[in-house]
Amino acid sequence: MGYSSWAEIEPTATPAERQLKACAEAGEPCVLGPYGSPPPAPEDWKALDPTRHIRANVLQFIVLSQITTKKGIQLTGADIVEPIDFESAKIPFSCTFKNCRSLAEITFANAHLTGTLAFENCCLRALNASNMEITSQLILRDTHFIKEIGIGLMLQGARIGEGAYLAGIKMHSCAKLSGMNIGGALELQNASFSKSKGTDADSYALSLENTQIMAQLAWQNVSCSEGIISFTGSSIATLDDRDRAQGNGPDDIATWAGNAELILNGFTYDQITGATDAKTRLAWLAKGDHLDGEFFPHPYKQLAKVLYDMGHEADAREVLFTLEQKLSIERQNTLRQDIKTLRQTAPETGLDIAQMLLLGIERGKDWLLRSIIGYGYKPFRSLAALILLVFLFWLFTLAAWHTGGFAPNSGVILTSPDWTALGTQHPNAAAAWATLAPAGQDWESFGSFAYALDVVIPIIEFGQTDAWAPSTSRGLAGSILWWARWPFIIAGWIVTALGAAALTGVIQRK
Repeated sequence: MGYSSWAEIEPTATPAERQLKACAEAGEPCVLGPYGSPPPAPEDWKALDPTRHIRANVLQFIVLSQITTKKGIQLTGADIVEPIDFESAKIPFSCTFKNCRSLAEITFANAHLTGTLAFENCCLRALNASNMEITSQLILRDTHFIKEIGIGLMLQGARIGEGAYLAGIKMHSCAKLSGMNIGGALELQNASFSKSKGTDADSYALSLENTQIMAQLAWQNVSCSEGIISFTGSSIATLDDRDRAQGNGPDDIATWAGNAELILNGFTYDQITGATDAKTRLAWLAKGDHLDGEFFPHPYKQLAKVLYDMGHEADAREVLFTLEQKLSIERQNTLRQDIKTLRQTAPETGLDIAQMLLLGIERGKDWLLRSIIGYGYKPFRSLAALILLVFLFWLFTLAAWHTGGFAPNSGVILTSPDWTALGTQHPNAAAAWATLAPAGQDWESFGSFAYALDVVIPIIEFGQTDAWAPSTSRGLAGSILWWARWPFIIAGWIVTALGAAALTGVIQRK
């Protein structure tokens, strides 16, 4: 029953209600119980202490009537049984509730409040402030929400002018903060969330989807035993997820730990106050890049962009390198699933064989790009690959040279009497030609390492391959080197081309 005047209330008013009226008129805090912790639950909600019991419709009358001063409502230690309904109300002052207990839901849906709405050290069943407009701040500090089925905290679509502070709250059901617009910061500290209970319960523990935060999101020591924490489509200026327990030492983002599933797809931020090293951040992303088997690449792109803009370019490249690895794994998994499906649905067509070929090509391409240039983000890996190729080919070259497997790369020399004579007198005619024969004094000196460089690196010319060539008729080492040249030449071209493409940006790095 609603009241239109205090005269209707007076005959049945409790001492707590009379005290609240007097304090509201005087602009003073109304203290019905001790401050510092939620009051103990009454033994019998039907026989409440009249010095603390305030009926919901009396509270509604005092808040919405003209008797309250601009200093607003400051109520401490009240017990309220019935649902409190301020839906679509216009409240021209702040409302602060401390150490209060409410057995039923409190509703501020579509209401407009000029000032601050605060609940501190309270025990509430549920709070519905969807689409509410608060010109100053929303404060929920050390407040316990006992509702277990449904939504315990509903702030969907709320517009908060200065900031929202949720510190020390404890949820037993879903908290829906999606679609909010916060002109300042959103602070979530020492908070505990959980999905609703029941077979038909919402799988979300905390929804922050499509929320716009103009300042920072402070996320410290937030726990969630089960359920989904979703940031899909949300946008903030600064992400601050430092572990305050670590002090000002190395940044830590252990506050994201827990058994909850994390969704970061579409979550954007301009900068990070906290850990910026790739190892720590990649562990964070790994918690939120999959849902129901679907992989989301956006969180990696977003993190890489922010790290790059903040000057952490090496860490940004590491993030993008990891993204390419994961995308390749996803492509291969898709091909494997296609092969499995084809074998079950159309085994006679042989399409699975074509898919297996595509899988092999995909794996080979991934290995090349990952190993040689790190998908374009680690181009200097190609230098290490070239060094390895040169070293291996150098070993083949040494073996062929010292066993007589080389000959001058000249038809004139090979048909000359001097070469023929050396071939009959020395087991290593090439070495003798380079060092002993008078006709060879003006010929290009042989260098095994230079020859390896000449073969493997196509853009370098030392003249060794023009002057010397392995011979297939002068021993096994020469034959092996003659055939080995081709794969090493091809490998050298591939590694050099990929390295040049990565360095010049032909392989894009964004």
